[in-house]
Amino acid sequence: MTHLAAPLFLLALLAAPPAAAEPAPRCPEPQAGDKLPLEREQLIAHMGRWPDACLKQMFRSCDASAGRGLLEVDSAATCSLGYEALVRGSFAGDFQAFMAWWRADRRAE
Repeated sequence: MTHLAAPLFLLALLAAPPAAAEPAPRCPEPQAGDKLPLEREQLIAHMGRWPDACLKQMFRSCDASAGRGLLEVDSAATCSLGYEALVRGSFAGDFQAFMAWWRADRRAE
């Protein structure tokens, strides 16, 4: 993943309007040239500091994009990292709790 591709992809994801049920979160807005860590666990920890609403918004965007077709490698990697940060942080690593939220969230759309 390049220093430029991941931040720009994240910016595009976070620019999407949030779900109507949640107030607009104050999500980080990466800029081209930002120095992000390159190790997977460091990136997950970095994203894990984002507000819960931002991680959920990112997951929704990734889920919608993947539902329309294959993701590019950088996009898929970024989505994977965001998913890990979401499950670890918002659901304390409980995959079943994450799945219950995801199912309920999809029904609410």
